Amino acid sequence: MQETGHRHEKIKLDQTLQQLFKLSNKVTIQLINGLFGESFYELDVTDIHYEDSRFTLDNLERLEADLYITLRTRAGVFRYHIEFQTLKDSSMIIRMFKYGLEKAIRDRNMEMVVKTGKVVIKYPQQRVIFLEENKTISDTLSMHLRFDDGQELEYCVPVVKYWTYSAEELRARRLYALLPLQVFNVRAELKRIQRSKRPEEVKKQKILEQFQRLKDTIHKTLHMLNQLYEENELLFRDMEQMMKAATYITEHLYAHYDPYPELSKEVNKMWDTLIDPKVWKDGEREGMLKGKLEGKFEVARNMLKEGLEISMVARLTRLSEEEVERLLVE
Repeated sequence: MQETGHRHEKIKLDQTLQQLFKLSNKVTIQLINGLFGESFYELDVTDIHYEDSRFTLDNLERLEADLYITLRTRAGVFRYHIEFQTLKDSSMIIRMFKYGLEKAIRDRNMEMVVKTGKVVIKYPQQRVIFLEENKTISDTLSMHLRFDDGQELEYCVPVVKYWTYSAEELRARRLYALLPLQVFNVRAELKRIQRSKRPEEVKKQKILEQFQRLKDTIHKTLHMLNQLYEENELLFRDMEQMMKAATYITEHLYAHYDPYPELSKEVNKMWDTLIDPKVWKDGEREGMLKGKLEGKFEVARNMLKEGLEISMVARLTRLSEEEVERLLVE
């Protein structure tokens, strides 16, 4: 029963992490840009699709990856595969290889190169995000494939070491969706304290110090999310979803520590005191605001068809000239 409960909690945590990649298009595109070194603009992307990540192999073995995202743009179709990993796992690179292969085969993402007669299997771009600090994790996961006939192949997947990013760095790189994961940052140290042979009173004091650090992290994260909303970098539903994610992840990671109930009460107070009540009312109107923006784009398109200059269209619709220019290539 305990094992079933543990698996249920892990699934819920995975789902929470996945939701951070399913926010508004603007935030998701910025996240893809930051993780994969891309430079997509929101108006360039015509569709964001979340692919099925479950596979059943011929031997009935079941595989389930964390996240596949497909971006359809005017320049083509781009596929991405992301895995979240808490602890170092030597089998992770093998799983990445299997996930990529099964995905390519199922989606028929292969082509025959006519001149050479070779079959090319196209893997999605892949990243593994390691959440918990571990200095032995390298910048890439790699696997060397060696065949008996002498052929060799090196397969590598870049790693994102999440713990190396401060909240300010995440904001600067517009990796806003990853801000709720800052609550992971004290977990490794708490585990070290718990496993140590220090006297219980010393351990208790050290744990309290880490919980104060965690409380400061949560306060800072919520404050930053509120700022980003006020600066129109996040939609209301983005901010709400990210706050819920931070709260659930905190509960999942720290509920079994003695100080957690007190921390939980303080976090609830943060919600009430840090976030301006008008923000929640603004959220109710956000759908209407989005509709108005789409209306502006439609008016701008019609003006461009009539031959108006870009600068004039921008001035009349109060869009930026860059936004108007992008409408020309739709």
